[in-house]
Amino acid sequence: MAYILGRRAFRRVELEVGPGVLVPRPETELLVEWALELTGAGDRVLDWGTGSGAIALALADEGDSLRVSGVEVSGAALEYASTNAERLGLEVELLRSDGTAAVDGRSFDLVVANPPYVRSGDLASLGPELGFEPADALVAGETGLEVHARVVADAASALVAGGWLLLEIGSEQAADVVELLGDAGFVDIAVRRDLAGHDRAVGARTGSDGPAA
Repeated sequence: MAYILGRRAFRRVELEVGPGVLVPRPETELLVEWALELTGAGDRVLDWGTGSGAIALALADEGDSLRVSGVEVSGAALEYASTNAERLGLEVELLRSDGTAAVDGRSFDLVVANPPYVRSGDLASLGPELGFEPADALVAGETGLEVHARVVADAASALVAGGWLLLEIGSEQAADVVELLGDAGFVDIAVRRDLAGHDRAVGARTGSDGPAA
């Protein structure tokens, strides 16, 4: 339906969407709520895999003078993000990038990501509507954790000491993502549930002595 209408509401903004970009889900708003709790005036935030720009633009809209950047490997998705930012009049740095390559050497107070987390063998059973969306924005690989592992590694080198990483997860992935974060040296790991009571986000911060990796 969002593709037919060409729009999808997310938090306080309305985003243009269409073929080539993932439709933002209400569950992802939990990441924005958590990020707003953790950030202060002028903090530097990176949205890893920004897609339509939903998370980045919501944070720019609601945050306290946050300096928000979004990276996205898909050129088609990045066009939607740029269009949305311009239409909404929100200042967000949007970069085409494979992971954090385009921001290498820069540091952020918070990294937030809604990475693909569907297992390759599960996509066909999840409903025909997903067939309209780009598979690479949904499917992570055989285990469903491949992209989470990539984001954790990227964030470990991109975050300031004590910086936070927030990740959306599949409802059965909490324990595995907690383990990924612990193995990478992150601390204060926590899991939050969505309104349906499902595990939906995991957050953790780097140690006070520096990046986790």
